[in-house]
Amino acid sequence: MKELFTAVLNMSFTATIAVICVIIIRAMLRKAPKIFSYALWSLVLFRLLVPFSFETSVSLMPENSESIAEGLVYLQNYNITETEFSNNSDIIHSAENKGSTDINSGNNLKNISEVEAPIINSEKAREESMNTLAGIGSVIWISGILALISYSVITYAKLSSNLEAATLVRDNIFESDRITTPFVIGLVKPKIIIPINLKETELKYILAHESIHIGRGDNIIKPLAFFALIIHWFNPFIWLSYYLMVKDMEMSCDESVMNKANEDIRENYSYSLLSLSVKQRALLTPLAFGESNVKSRIKNILNYKKPSFWVMAVLVILLIVVAVSVGTNPKKNNYEFSGMTWVQDSDKYLYVEDTPDSIQEELVYLDFLYSVEKDYDKKYDIISDRHRISIDNERKTDPDVYSSYVIHSITTVDKNLRDYEYFVKKNNLTEFEVINVIYTKKDSLNLTVMGPQWGDGTYSRGYIIGKTAEDTDYKIHDFMLPLEPDYSEVNSEILSSSVQLYAYENNELFSEREITDTVSKTNINMLLRNVDEVSRISDGDAAPKTGNYIKAVINDKAYYIYEINSKYYIEEPNKNISSITFNEYRAISDYNILGVLPEPVFISTVISGVTLEDYKETGNDNTENPNLNDFRKIQFKLYIEYPNNIKNRKVEIPNLQMLKKGDEENRLRGGSTFERDNEAEKFAVYEHEFIFDVNGLNDDDIKNILNSKEASVSWIDGNNYTFEYNYNIGEIAEFANN
Repeated sequence: MKELFTAVLNMSFTATIAVICVIIIRAMLRKAPKIFSYALWSLVLFRLLVPFSFETSVSLMPENSESIAEGLVYLQNYNITETEFSNNSDIIHSAENKGSTDINSGNNLKNISEVEAPIINSEKAREESMNTLAGIGSVIWISGILALISYSVITYAKLSSNLEAATLVRDNIFESDRITTPFVIGLVKPKIIIPINLKETELKYILAHESIHIGRGDNIIKPLAFFALIIHWFNPFIWLSYYLMVKDMEMSCDESVMNKANEDIRENYSYSLLSLSVKQRALLTPLAFGESNVKSRIKNILNYKKPSFWVMAVLVILLIVVAVSVGTNPKKNNYEFSGMTWVQDSDKYLYVEDTPDSIQEELVYLDFLYSVEKDYDKKYDIISDRHRISIDNERKTDPDVYSSYVIHSITTVDKNLRDYEYFVKKNNLTEFEVINVIYTKKDSLNLTVMGPQWGDGTYSRGYIIGKTAEDTDYKIHDFMLPLEPDYSEVNSEILSSSVQLYAYENNELFSEREITDTVSKTNINMLLRNVDEVSRISDGDAAPKTGNYIKAVINDKAYYIYEINSKYYIEEPNKNISSITFNEYRAISDYNILGVLPEPVFISTVISGVTLEDYKETGNDNTENPNLNDFRKIQFKLYIEYPNNIKNRKVEIPNLQMLKKGDEENRLRGGSTFERDNEAEKFAVYEHEFIFDVNGLNDDDIKNILNSKEASVSWIDGNNYTFEYNYNIGEIAEFANN
């Protein structure tokens, strides 16, 4: 029953659009013969009763209208499920293939087969709630149908009872003293029922009118329309259309009577209608109908003029155009995206939030994909000849230089918003579409060293996808950088996500940060998403097995990132523990402190309070009533990722073992250091932690002491370019909240 109710909702939606179109056209044709307005209502009746239609390119119906019922049910149920869904939503929102892939062959290297449980639960909750609401709606719908059918049957039975004593006059004409207005009743063998004592002139017009009703099948059309009204009783537009259809039916019948007369009968016909008619409620007897809408009918009769042949010809053509536009469905886009939303090739990745909806949009997707996979032979196939030299240049680039991309939106742009005549002429295009892509870009370390990243934000790029007279397929003929983001709606789950990072030491909150800039937010989402399912080592517990960890929270879903015995892990509470690389671990750690990762050098100085254990390292014996406020902890970190083929590396670390103000004694009271410079793995780590006495110092005094400390990193690359990074420790120092 719920499925039937959903199908009726879909038909009612498309019929509503048809009703609106007919009402507009009907208003435009108010002076035209009413037979055309009457004929237009057959389109509405078709939409109300037939769940399918032909497809044309001129249809006014919306695409994907078959899903409107689900949308309506969801909107009704939105407040029930949205909070639960958003709270449990995660960047891993579907079971997707992960790994290097060949779009044409469909070969996958890795598969993710397990969907995240919170998402499953949210989807199930939404589905169950929608099913419940649809079930309630279907019960109400059936109840309304039964009520209308019962009412119609009762009124028709009552009318039939009154006509049992009707007397046959001739043929199918019966006379009764229990009625005051003539009407037609019956589907298979319709009867004309007239009141007694009619004048001959009145009888002449009435019989002509009712005979036309029977001759063109109105006695079947009206009950059929009423049946459609019963099915769609919940839709006020259908009630309106039924009323207007009956009105147009009667007026068109009046006009037909006048067209068949050999003389002008408008005055006499109007007088007969006025003297005989009593306004009747059309719904009281849906299988019988008589004189109704008398006032508007008389007005139409008196103003009626027989149209010329050419007017009728134009109206017939218009009727055909409207019938095709309203009565057919739009041609469906048979395109189906067959690519991957998550593709990874070594350290490079492509993640697609908004998949392509057409062949043209897929070319944009493939441009990003082939850039990530360095599949230049395939890229030749989608790029026009004038861009092939740029592909040759890319092929010569060091393979370690790459970019990763997250595509937030792929949209076909309305070409009317901008003049593209220049691009069309330049490329000799006979067909074209404008595709806009909104994405976030993350460069490799080597590319960063060669030049700065594009920026800190989300980027927009436009593509001209078209054909020339010589092309058999669409190709990328031009790039527009940038294309205004206003041309494309960015519906990004990643960019709208809430990202919080918390650092814990000895199970105590050490620092916290909200990530707001788009690049950092996207990168963190990708780092947490890019957990190799194959490397799962066990089921997780409610908390990590160490007191020192980072808690990342995305849309209220938590991840724990930590290190044990020089191995690095990411854990989803009560789910999985997966191993991660040092670089992934370090990236999350760096984001937690600075929020934005300044590659290839990360440096930070955090000044925080001390714990009782820290206090003991200062050598104080007063542990029963310690004055922790007299001490601070300084944590200095310097991480370096070196590119390939460099020389003359030099790292200078400030002497933080001497902390004093002016000529006073050194305030250092304890600490530890860790240094690791791994030339083979091309990274260096320097971590210093000190406890010092701040008695009598404020925050400005502490920063002034650190202002005298400087750190520097430098090297020369394979092209003999010198790279040098200098940092003032006081300027980069941050005070923790505790």
